[in-house]
Amino acid sequence: MSKQFDAKQLDLMSMQAFGRKRSTCLKENTCVVCGSDVKGFTCESTEEEYKMTAVCEPCQYRLNKYQDDDEHPQQELWC
Repeated sequence: MSKQFDAKQLDLMSMQAFGRKRSTCLKENTCVVCGSDVKGFTCESTEEEYKMTAVCEPCQYRLNKYQDDDEHPQQELWC
């Protein structure tokens, strides 16, 4: 059974982990992890992930280590 979090809980967790509110980052189109402006995405799944987490594509690659995945080739992108 998965736990559902509301927006306030997600903001609290992102503030504790990264010092930024997820909701603010989504509004400002910035990354909750690195604070950089989000400029776009190379695939649909990373864009969908951003909409849920406010984590930019380069940070997603760093955090998830998409190295052996055909859909997500290893990226040399850093924020």
